Amino acid sequence: MHALKSTIMRFFWAGLVLALTVRLAAADATVPTADIGGAADNQLAKRYEGSFIVSYAKLAFTDFSVPLSPLKPSADPDARDAMNNRVFAPDKKAEVEGALTRIAYVLPAERSPLEVLRNYQDVIKAAGGEVLFECKKEECGGAADRSSSGGGGDMSLTMYSFHESDLKDAAFSNGACALASGINDQRYFSAKVPQDGGGPISRYRPIR
Repeated sequence: MHALKSTIMRFFWAGLVLALTVRLAAADATVPTADIGGAADNQLAKRYEGSFIVSYAKLAFTDFSVPLSPLKPSADPDARDAMNNRVFAPDKKAEVEGALTRIAYVLPAERSPLEVLRNYQDVIKAAGGEVLFECKKEECGGAADRSSSGGGGDMSLTMYSFHESDLKDAAFSNGACALASGINDQRYFSAKVPQDGGGPISRYRPIR
């Protein structure tokens, strides 16, 4: 959030959470019937009907980077992240500061990642917002089948924003499974939405 303009920047991970939903069903995880304790929807992008929150994190103020173009490998072939993954980064990005909320939903099994992604884009456009960038699967760059977990390979879109070490969910919980399992159908978009008199809000999201 830029202090002078009273704006809030937020992320929304549509594609990523969706891909992980399918993995939950295949990994003997318990299908949730309620949100985890202390979780709440983002005020600007309510949940898709029939979905439940399995992971939730909220920071009052931090800095973060919003990809606005596909990830590309570092010019230095030896560049590695903390987990020994080859570094990937977008040519175009927005460096922002403000409140950050990360929510992982388990979606109804009969809904596709694309259907839910389009629903959120419609919500943003109806609020006067604008989609800035969209990609799917390998188009997004990096490892399209990896989430936040693992080392020794190519960095994924999810790893660009957070690593498994950032997650606070208990091991083998639905939240840990959703955000650290492999990805079947990566979907991502970033957008900005006016708020509080025109201040911009950015959102982003990957997967299924």
